[in-house]
Amino acid sequence: MVQAFKAVLPPSLMGKVLGQLETLSKTQTRVESGLSDAELEVLRLLAQGATNKEIARQLFLSERSVKRRVQGILKKLEVSHRAQAVIAATRRGFI
Repeated sequence: MVQAFKAVLPPSLMGKVLGQLETLSKTQTRVESGLSDAELEVLRLLAQGATNKEIARQLFLSERSVKRRVQGILKKLEVSHRAQAVIAATRRGFI
């Protein structure tokens, strides 16, 4: 008979472990995608349908900064349009 092994972590430790896993996941996505954390943040908002103006407002950036980040995303993902960037990033598991 095989018994299941259950490890129980205290809630305080579980929170730390989950935080570390989230950090590792974000780092892995950033490295695999070639996108910066800032570009991934903009890409996630693009996927929600946000405009440059809305993204700028949410991230406390100028619209010009958002436009540059979007251009960087398009170039790195080798696509021409925002919708293509969202599709490519979704297919590759970046968002």
